[in-house]
Amino acid sequence: LLAELFAVAFEEAGYRTETARDGQQALDLLAKITPHIVLLDIHLPFVSGEDVFYEIKKMDRLANTKVIMATADVRKAKEMEGKADMVLVKPVGFRDLNTLIDELRPAFGH
Repeated sequence: LLAELFAVAFEEAGYRTETARDGQQALDLLAKITPHIVLLDIHLPFVSGEDVFYEIKKMDRLANTKVIMATADVRKAKEMEGKADMVLVKPVGFRDLNTLIDELRPAFGH
């Protein structure tokens, strides 16, 4: 599962992670925590990642949360550019994740 690959890569870099299996779980989790970064697949079951993204943007408490969207749909990726902090086009490999983590590291002091 791609979410587990992302979690392992971030944990190995020293980040604490939480994983949601679907959009509703993501919303439930975001009601309880204030993450620095949210990696969000656009195509989630129950509640789409795009809908989760817009809910995050409505929450003042999450105003400083960076949102990185992931999708295999190039058209959707283009739609989200400029809205999300970053858009990843799948497939995303471990090397891509390490590059992403290196780019994020200065912002979060890891």
